Amino acid sequence: MLELRKFYQILSNMHLNLSKCYTSPELTLPDLGDEPSNPVISVDQIASFLANNPAELQTFTKCLHEHIGQDASFPAKNTIITYLSTLLNLKLSGSEKISLKSKLIEGIEHCSNGYYNRVESVYQSFVRPTKLTQFLEKYRHTLIEQIARNFSDDVHDHKAFFLYGANHYGLIRSQCDDPHAVDLNEEEISSVDNAFERKYTPLKVLNELMLAIKDELHHAYGYFGFCTKTYEAGTSNAILTFFQTLLVNNDIDIQDVFILDDEYWIKEINWPWVTLQVIQQLAEQLWFSFSVEEMAFFTELYSDTPSKNFNDVIYEPYIFHLLEAPALIAFLAKKDILAIIHIALQKIDATKTIVQLFDQLNSLDSLLADDKPSLEDKKLGLIASWQQQNTHMIDLCHAMSDITSADFHPSWYVYKQLTRPLGEFLELLTKDTLTNLLWRSLSKYDKTTHTLSPEAQKLNLSIASYLTSPPCIQHLFYFLATVNEDDDINLFMLAIRDEKFLAILLKKLNPWQRYSLMSMQDEQKYSVLVRAIFEAPQSLEILLADLPVIAIDALLSQMITPNHTCLDVALQKRPHFLNLLLKNLETNEKIKLFSMSNDQGFTPLSQLIYRQNTAALKIVFELLTIEERFILLRKIDMPNKHLFLLLLQNTPGIFERFFDDFSSEQQLALLTQTHKTPGDAFMYIVNNKPELLTMVLKSKVMQDNALALRLLTQKTLIGSLAIWPDIYNLSPYFNLLEQLNLDLLKNLLFYQTAQQKSVFMQLIKLSCEIDRSSIRALLERLDLQTRCSLILQKDSGKDDALRTAITYNSNVFPILFDSFSRSQQYSILAKKNILGQNVLAHAAIYNDECVNDIFKNLDQNQILTLIQNVDNRGNNVLILAARNKRALLPELFNRLTMAQKFALLQQQNKQGNSALIMAARYKLLDYCASAFHNIVPLLLLNLDKYQRFALLQQQDNQGRHAVKIAAEFHPECLMALLALLDPPQKMMLLSQKDSKGLTPLMSHCIKQQNNTSYMVHVLANLTPAQRYTLLQHQDPEGSNIALYAIKYNAASMLISLLAVYSSGQIKTLLSLKNNAGESALMLLQNPTIEITEANRRKLLGYFTLGKRPYESDDTVPKRPKNTSARFFQPASARSPANSSLSPPDACNSY
Repeated sequence: MLELRKFYQILSNMHLNLSKCYTSPELTLPDLGDEPSNPVISVDQIASFLANNPAELQTFTKCLHEHIGQDASFPAKNTIITYLSTLLNLKLSGSEKISLKSKLIEGIEHCSNGYYNRVESVYQSFVRPTKLTQFLEKYRHTLIEQIARNFSDDVHDHKAFFLYGANHYGLIRSQCDDPHAVDLNEEEISSVDNAFERKYTPLKVLNELMLAIKDELHHAYGYFGFCTKTYEAGTSNAILTFFQTLLVNNDIDIQDVFILDDEYWIKEINWPWVTLQVIQQLAEQLWFSFSVEEMAFFTELYSDTPSKNFNDVIYEPYIFHLLEAPALIAFLAKKDILAIIHIALQKIDATKTIVQLFDQLNSLDSLLADDKPSLEDKKLGLIASWQQQNTHMIDLCHAMSDITSADFHPSWYVYKQLTRPLGEFLELLTKDTLTNLLWRSLSKYDKTTHTLSPEAQKLNLSIASYLTSPPCIQHLFYFLATVNEDDDINLFMLAIRDEKFLAILLKKLNPWQRYSLMSMQDEQKYSVLVRAIFEAPQSLEILLADLPVIAIDALLSQMITPNHTCLDVALQKRPHFLNLLLKNLETNEKIKLFSMSNDQGFTPLSQLIYRQNTAALKIVFELLTIEERFILLRKIDMPNKHLFLLLLQNTPGIFERFFDDFSSEQQLALLTQTHKTPGDAFMYIVNNKPELLTMVLKSKVMQDNALALRLLTQKTLIGSLAIWPDIYNLSPYFNLLEQLNLDLLKNLLFYQTAQQKSVFMQLIKLSCEIDRSSIRALLERLDLQTRCSLILQKDSGKDDALRTAITYNSNVFPILFDSFSRSQQYSILAKKNILGQNVLAHAAIYNDECVNDIFKNLDQNQILTLIQNVDNRGNNVLILAARNKRALLPELFNRLTMAQKFALLQQQNKQGNSALIMAARYKLLDYCASAFHNIVPLLLLNLDKYQRFALLQQQDNQGRHAVKIAAEFHPECLMALLALLDPPQKMMLLSQKDSKGLTPLMSHCIKQQNNTSYMVHVLANLTPAQRYTLLQHQDPEGSNIALYAIKYNAASMLISLLAVYSSGQIKTLLSLKNNAGESALMLLQNPTIEITEANRRKLLGYFTLGKRPYESDDTVPKRPKNTSARFFQPASARSPANSSLSPPDACNSY
């Protein structure tokens, strides 16, 4: 038998039956609906349900195995498995599943007992109560849980409280003991007992019971109060079944439980009938003991009598106590509730204080949402009447504090009810009551008009006088710093709403106390200064008066958010108050404030500029001095742009308004400043703001030619022309030049940078993207002498404008060249640059499109002189053209006689290179294949065979002639050269050795290891005897072509060449030893030499047996791709007459 506690009984004779009121109900399982598909769930399934990622899955699996796995020793693990299996089989919504997961995860890594306690608590929370015993047990469980949370958050401590509740107050007992739970101490036991004495009383239990029933219907059965149409059949049937179970009466029908209209639509639950049935059920089951009079009272109270007389004697003993249980009268008509309150106030128990009475009245606030003024009027009436009695002043203060917390009566109205002096009243108020009083008074503030009512201001002045009186003055600072816990607002933050009240208080605070109060922030990080900016701008001057400059600076720079300071807020919301905020700050302090960057790197000014807040910017600039504006506009913002450039890009109107205020030097500095970008402000204006360019050209800086030239020749402007041609459109620059005065234009065009780069030549380089008329128009503004001097001006490379035009923009060349007379043109063309090259030679290197313009006014002798010009390296124009611009050669040859052409072709430069050697050595990337091959016959065209042979015999300084060089670098060219020679000439050139002792054939093997087919065809056009002679040639070390072929991966070529020789000749060629004693056999046996296995076997066969390939192998070497004839025929079928075979197609045209 459970130990029962005695209770302190209040109210009436109604009391609890101690033998029944703590009966513990049986623990039931949550309703799973249909039979679950998986009644018992494994540990892995539970972990999968709880985990969101692989890491959590691993952790939860490990923890669950420790708690409930097969090897777990926890005695109640089967119970946990049952609980978890039941919970995971519940049909829940997505949000309910998330909530369940979070609850089951909590504490999973801790001990098994603690986890069991948590799972059991979650499990019990899903049990839906359907019986009175269950509802009452839940209320008792809630009471103990509230007490336990006040003492500790530890799950084991909570288990101790619940165990005490199970032993003494009928809580459901846990199925597993917790060895970590410690018995409650006396303080904890006393807290539990006192709570039950105060809160588990008859009327309070009834009140909580009805609230719990209504809440259960709302959450689990679809009840939502009064229905304008009708409840659906499913919902109404579920509610009916619930009450049949709750009241243990299956005869109850819909007409009993619900209120129906004339059309039998279900409108609402019949709460008076339900409440009476619950009371009767409690009485029948002997939970509560009711007298006959008490039951008669409840029966009359919940009857359907339309007009009740609460003055009737049947109500008299109980009417006042109903104020403690608002849930028992919440469903009555509003007029009946007000009548109950009125009668109850007339029958006030003299032993009750006004505080207790007001507590009871406050419990009815939720029932009178539409009639709160009536309730407040009742309270005001009480205050008025109680002042006439000998009531303690302190009780009256408490009542006054209560009434001032209402939303329907300003504080001043309440205090008009006082008949005693206000000062006497204020002296008796506690700090909390006085704080609440002032709080409510200052809260009646119109944020639109920024005003309080006159009555509220009057009350505030009285409070201010009291707060600044001698007894209170020492506590004033701490009183104003009092914070409302709901929103972290202190009284000083509200005091700014009343200027007179604020002024009185500030006089009694020293500056640093004021600063401390003003720097405090609410939960939104708003300080007093920020709040004043938003809602009480009329108080700003009072707040800032006599405040130290350092304090103002600190307040304005205080961060409100990571990206906004107090100054930012002022700039955006109240810019017209900036003068008040900044008037006492020095220049360096203003600069510091406006230069302060947020987390994103933006300053207050840059934020205004990006938002294009021109109104605020105008106010700021008008408040700052010219020097301050200049310093700030040169600051760099996070995107690596100075503020002046941002200003131009986003708010050009501010630029137009204030730019003329700066001095010429300041204008120059602003326009030319740059930072980590290829451009600056002036470049931006030139390229993007032509409407502002006109203004700049009329500004102070442009009126001073020296400063103007510095602006126009700044390194960013000139540098951009040389470095960033693809970024900036050049047309705006010519538009700029057209607007300059003539003197300034001349100075600019002749200007050279420190690196001696001419502005005029920079423009020529980039003007290819625009119409040449821009350059023509520019030159036409200059007189002839100036124009010629400009064209002949040289840069650091000693090149003039003509050479620059040839190199970069040939379209401009005729315009420049035509500026000179015919007599001047030849002398200009003949002038040499630092490399000793005239203009024609320059064209032969860089651009041959200008040659017709060069030649058009020259006679034959002048042209010949220009072509014969030799530069510092000994190159004439033909050599340069053959090396760089071969399309120029036909134009040059057309102007030369054969003798002149031969003489020029014979000339060699200081490296011994002639035009022919250059053609054989270099293959131009921009030259097509056919042009490349045709260059050889073009050079030798119309020359007789002796002249051609003489040119082919010329050697460079390394002893290499054109054939040798072609064999090394371009075998295609070699074929074209040999096609012009007869056999003796071929043999002579192919047999000649260079300074290293190498023949063309040897060099070819070295340089063209993977491209030997051309050499095969060269030799194929010779007789076997001639080929045998060439193959026998040895280098200084004694190696012949056979060894070279093996060494340099040309074995296939060697096999082709040996195929026509006798065994003795083959052995002679392959047996040759060089100076190092290295023979073909030794090379063939060297694994590092790359030779295919088939070729290695053939060569070894040649070496040992002298066997030819057709004697043992029917495979005859095939002709390379793009050929049409067989390479070789058997020696018996070959004759000198038919031994010449077709070369590759690339050579067929020679």
